[in-house]
Amino acid sequence: MQRAVALLAWLVLTPGAGAAEVSRLADAVRGEAVPSDEELVAQGATIGAIEIVTQDVFDTSQPEEALWPYRLANRLHVETREKVVRRRLPLAPGDPYDPRELLEAERLLRALPSIYDVRVVPRRFAGGLVDLLVVTRDVWTLGVGVGLTREGGENSHSFEITEANLLGYGVQPELKYEKTPDRTSYRFRYFDDALLGSRHQLRLLVSDNSDGHRFTVDFDRPFYELADRHAWGLRAVDDEQRVRLYAGGREQDRFFRDAFFAEVRAGLSTGVVGGWVRRISAGLTYDEAAYRRERPVLSPIVAPPFFERVLAYPWIGFELVEDGWV
Repeated sequence: MQRAVALLAWLVLTPGAGAAEVSRLADAVRGEAVPSDEELVAQGATIGAIEIVTQDVFDTSQPEEALWPYRLANRLHVETREKVVRRRLPLAPGDPYDPRELLEAERLLRALPSIYDVRVVPRRFAGGLVDLLVVTRDVWTLGVGVGLTREGGENSHSFEITEANLLGYGVQPELKYEKTPDRTSYRFRYFDDALLGSRHQLRLLVSDNSDGHRFTVDFDRPFYELADRHAWGLRAVDDEQRVRLYAGGREQDRFFRDAFFAEVRAGLSTGVVGGWVRRISAGLTYDEAAYRRERPVLSPIVAPPFFERVLAYPWIGFELVEDGWV
């Protein structure tokens, strides 16, 4: 029954009928006072003010979500902060009004693990300016997992806690402890997809194990939206592990693997042209691994006491993306 607690939490704390309020509110705001998208584009409208409305996990005005567990969840939950939503929008005041950009904004926000649903609609039009309303509904983001297993006469247990929207700022930390017959592991992950309010992303992984360690850092500026023209990234991995080889349930050999990986990459794009996006990427990769035997060979496996291999190479890639979301 591994991770039963985490599974139960996700099932119980998922928004229900209240999530439909996002669409109802957005549709009611636009009404008939705002011209159609075609008319706004034809008049050369530009974006004016952008108002952000963030809603909690549950809509307690609905009878099915007015029970005390849902009210308690709303009190414990920290809503996504307005600036977190605003800095992820691909549009800003002064930009030309483009209905495709509104749909892009909805897709980008909906991809966040802290947001269940989102609508972006024009709410008023005057003097050539279109004011927008962004309505989002949060989802429960705290997960706790406990695992207890027994297999082959051996016990294993684990504990982990994850948060996909720490204090409403959108950062995603994770802590995990795991003990199995083969290893004891302590792991920390961290992900921020809008570092300091920018389009830059930072991923960190630190794992301290009884049989080695792993450190990974990714720092990049990806193609944030379809219209983005450039991207770049850096990645480095330092990995050390004691590897055991088994046959028939018995350990036959043991050796250490020390690995280092580094990559730098960059990309250019044409943006959206005729409903298609063309991207070309290039990079340099360095991949080094060294293997050394921890003790004399225990089995007939023939291998040298030390082996090293190094791969260093450039690469290039091409990506063709259709602006055809369903």
